[in-house]
Amino acid sequence: MGYAHSSVSNGGGDISSFTLDGAGSVSFDSGVHLGFDGTIAKIDPDGAGDLDAMDLGLTLNYQFNNGAVVGGYLDHASLDPTGAGSLDVTSYGLSGGYVTNQFGIELFLGESETSPSLPAGADWVDYGVNIRYAASEQFRVGGHYINSEISGGGGSVDISSWGLGGSYSFANGFSGFAGVNHLDISNVNADATTYGIGVGYSLDRVMSASAMLSLELARTDVSLGGGSADVDTVRLGVTVPLGGANAEPPLNSVSRSVMSPRHNAVSTGLDAAF
Repeated sequence: MGYAHSSVSNGGGDISSFTLDGAGSVSFDSGVHLGFDGTIAKIDPDGAGDLDAMDLGLTLNYQFNNGAVVGGYLDHASLDPTGAGSLDVTSYGLSGGYVTNQFGIELFLGESETSPSLPAGADWVDYGVNIRYAASEQFRVGGHYINSEISGGGGSVDISSWGLGGSYSFANGFSGFAGVNHLDISNVNADATTYGIGVGYSLDRVMSASAMLSLELARTDVSLGGGSADVDTVRLGVTVPLGGANAEPPLNSVSRSVMSPRHNAVSTGLDAAF
């Protein structure tokens, strides 16, 4: 569960966001792995209507004894501004990679469909790579590169996202995490870079409940058509691990967004920013 307060430069006002995130996986003895994650957000800008956002992901993979992994994914994202029609993006495709206890790499290729639909003859193709590495029990790092190409009518637009994040567990229940994500849209001179750094504290040091409190400071630098704006954000979060899962980095952090991205560049960039 998370709450964020953002201030937009140049008189852009403030934005409040409430989020509920979840992530998990189920592994079977047969080598089949089912993964799921999702975010529900309510975004409230000053002087404007609310924006409801939802982002859900599902993966189904088979892991061979040598660590090779093959499978597929299905992602669905929805933006629903108050008083306006919603915009939905559904992404699906195939993935492959290699996983050990310390290292994991995933490559994927797929496509996305929108509602309302893209103009006739337009296609949206996604591809990318996601890498994770556990250097030790305390230190984890990961990154991604994703490109979404929308083509049709004799032209194309590339929307690319790359990110790098990590977390480190200190003594006495404290942890630190940080991440950066860059989103770039070709042909329109638009990009956004989000930075985040934070600290977490595990409550199991002081009580029987297993949960982590987190505080993150983030900034998103937005550039569009020669103009620019900064969005400064303070995020508070409570992450509750279940079934032996790890709460680091927190689910509502920039670090988590770039280490566990979606399968298209647009959803990944928005997850990092909000």
